[in-house]
Amino acid sequence: MNRKEYLEKFSRAVRWRLSASQAQDVIDDYMEMLSQSTSDAEIEKKWGNPYEAARLLGEAKAYHAWLVVFALLTACLLLPVFWMYFSASETPYILAYAILIAGIGLCIYGFRPPLNQCALCPKKLIFSIILLCLIYLAVMAVLVVSIRWCVMVLDPNVCDGKAIVKIIKLWGLTATAAGMWGLFQARTRDYRWRALYVLGVVGLLMAVSVYKVLTGMDLESSLEKVFQTFVLDWCKYGTAGLVGAVLCLKKI
Repeated sequence: MNRKEYLEKFSRAVRWRLSASQAQDVIDDYMEMLSQSTSDAEIEKKWGNPYEAARLLGEAKAYHAWLVVFALLTACLLLPVFWMYFSASETPYILAYAILIAGIGLCIYGFRPPLNQCALCPKKLIFSIILLCLIYLAVMAVLVVSIRWCVMVLDPNVCDGKAIVKIIKLWGLTATAAGMWGLFQARTRDYRWRALYVLGVVGLLMAVSVYKVLTGMDLESSLEKVFQTFVLDWCKYGTAGLVGAVLCLKKI
C-alpha cells in the first residue's frame, strides 16, 4: 500500500468517526507524519492498518452518539419505504410531518459546521440538488399526465396502473438513494450535504402520499378531487422541504 492509498483509506475512516473539523486536523497531522516515511513499504508497518488507526482516534462516547443520530436519520428514510411496500394503511400525515421535522432537526444537530468551513457551497452539491429537483419535476409531470389519462378514459384495459405504480416506487427509491448519499457526504465531506438528505426525505414522502392515494382510488374517482389531493400534498411537503434544505445549507 503506497502513501496515497493509505491516506485515502485513513481519511475516509477518520471522517466517518470524527466531526469534520476534528477529522481535518487529524488528516493534516497524518499527512505530515507520512511524509517523513522513507518508503511506501514501511508505512503500514509503522503506522498500522489505516482503519484500525482511525478506530483508535476520538472519544467512543461521541462516536456512539453519532451512530445514534445516523440510525435515527436512516429510520426517517426507511419508515416511508416501509409504508410504501409493506403497509396497506394510508400514511398518517402527522407522523409524516414528524419524520420530516425530525430529519431536519437531526441534520442541523448532527452536522455542525466547522469554524474554518469554506463559504462557497460545493459545486457537486449544487449539481446534485438541481438534478434531484429536475427528476422530481419530471416524474410529477409524467404522473399527472398518466393519471389524468387513466381517469378520463375510465378503461382498465387502456390504463396501465401497474406502470404508474412502478414509476412511483422508482421515484421513492431514487429519493431514498439521494437521501442516503447526502447523509454520507454530510458526514465525510461537507455538512451542507445534509440539504440533499432533506430533499430525499421530501421526495420519498411525496411518492408515498401519491402511492397511497392511487392504490386507494377507483377509476370513477373525481378527477378534481384526485388532483387537489396531489397538489395539496406536494405543495405542503415541497414547501416544508425547501425551507428545511435552505436551513441545512446555512451555517447553523
